Amino acid sequence: MKKTLILSLFFIATLSLKSQIPEFANKIDSLVGSQFNNGSPGGVIGVVKDGKILYKKTFGLSNLDYGIPVTDSTLFNLASVSKQFTAFLVLLLEKEGKLNLDDTIQKYIPELKVYGAITIRQLLHHTSGIPPSDNLRLFAGISLEMPWDTEDEFSMIQIYHKLNFKPNEEYDYSNAGYFLLTRIIEKVTGKPFSQCIKENLFEPLNMKTACIYDSPGKVIRNRAAGYRKAGDSFSETNTEGESYCGSTNLYASVNDLINWSNNITYNSLGGKQLCDRLLNPTDTLINGDTISYTYGLFVWKYRGFKIVDHGGFTMGFKTQITIVPEAGLSVFVLSNNENTDPKNIAMKIVDWSLKDLLKPETKVVHKEIVINKELNQLYKGSYIFTDGMVLKFDNENDTLKLLIPGAPKFVIYPEKDNEFFLKDFDAQCTFVKDSKGKVNEIIWHQSNQNPKGVRYTESKPLTQKELQSYTGKYEIPELNVTYPVFIKDNDLIITLPKTFRMVNIDPNMKIKHTSGDKFYGSLAMLEFKRNKEGKVTGFVIADVGRLRNIEFTKKD
Repeated sequence: MKKTLILSLFFIATLSLKSQIPEFANKIDSLVGSQFNNGSPGGVIGVVKDGKILYKKTFGLSNLDYGIPVTDSTLFNLASVSKQFTAFLVLLLEKEGKLNLDDTIQKYIPELKVYGAITIRQLLHHTSGIPPSDNLRLFAGISLEMPWDTEDEFSMIQIYHKLNFKPNEEYDYSNAGYFLLTRIIEKVTGKPFSQCIKENLFEPLNMKTACIYDSPGKVIRNRAAGYRKAGDSFSETNTEGESYCGSTNLYASVNDLINWSNNITYNSLGGKQLCDRLLNPTDTLINGDTISYTYGLFVWKYRGFKIVDHGGFTMGFKTQITIVPEAGLSVFVLSNNENTDPKNIAMKIVDWSLKDLLKPETKVVHKEIVINKELNQLYKGSYIFTDGMVLKFDNENDTLKLLIPGAPKFVIYPEKDNEFFLKDFDAQCTFVKDSKGKVNEIIWHQSNQNPKGVRYTESKPLTQKELQSYTGKYEIPELNVTYPVFIKDNDLIITLPKTFRMVNIDPNMKIKHTSGDKFYGSLAMLEFKRNKEGKVTGFVIADVGRLRNIEFTKKD
């Protein structure tokens, strides 16, 4: 019955789409034409249904200096879309009995014994706790456009060996894990990663032009140059600076990706059981939660269908591969303009491709309940976020109200004892209790973002003497970088490396006092640490996204 139903869905979807192909193509042309023109960086879009190409078209230029147009054989840096290929190669080696996913990484990379027991499986699913080097490079003052090769990457992983969390306690995306997988592959096969993936994956799947950029200055024929918008024009990015691989730097054409997706559909390489593992999350954390990341791919539900996808972003390139396995549909969007939005384009194409089969979008309905009014007093107060935004909650006549600077008061309605929602706009709030039952933290839910705020009490300004106790030079010993802290116009300033300009953070970061030794700045919340004598000895930044508990030591 189930098999018949699936075949029927395939048949209906194919007939429906065939009758709409001219309109379907015109929609894509119109959508992409508004973002690319003949004189700008461009890209390519491919759509495959049940192994047949429904749409394949190129846009714009692969190189602005020489006016070279994008073709279907132009190679794009897939960036993080590269990860699924690395993962597939690991699964092939496991199938051949050359490794076990539950082997510790030290079995193959003994230099990393300081990390303790981390498994190959945890590298694959981003549950190892190893932080990514790109964040660390910002803190070390190393520009992301400077040369950075495989030895630089490995050295950073060895030097800074603090985990974000204990292995398998959490999921947190990290490029470092996929780079380490290449080291394991090389140890197991005795071959360079680029050669191993070519022989075991690219050649069997007829991915004729796919290749790995794994050494500085390596020549790759027909590859696109990468660009970003600079005012009204484009500037070329230094896409050749980074030459480490596994997590990025796989170059491929749309034709290569069509052959890759057909293997996922028809399982010619690896077999059905192996290919199915890519599409079905099974990995769990210590607490039993199943994570939605599986072997280099995200898996999620969309209007009745399973979506398997991954995006990629590196300097000058943005890419997206989106697969709807139940409909036999694959969409590829590759661009050498980092100001594009390939995922949005891909999902619009999914909508048009399956418009007769998609279930209506379901809107979450929030229902108000009655709670103990005394809880409102527990939640009352101000909470501050890392960007400096302060949200204040007042309890007026047993009703909790939200005060946003420059806006009227909004009533927030309970749907659980500690979860509230707004009717005036689409946002929700969770009040978090600590082990003693106090609420010192909230999570704000809006536009698929879930930032955390901490309780904030406006305190009197610190005296010059108090401010002076925090000044000095601080360092991250492993990264060999110094952060001066000084007073300017009665404000405490931390001088960050200039690399933070790349993420739109002023290197002269003003930090504002919240309470005790806690401060916040545009980068994150931080807390100064003192010794038994009360002398400031350093500070800790708890969380900057993919990098946590960064410790700074005060220099004498």
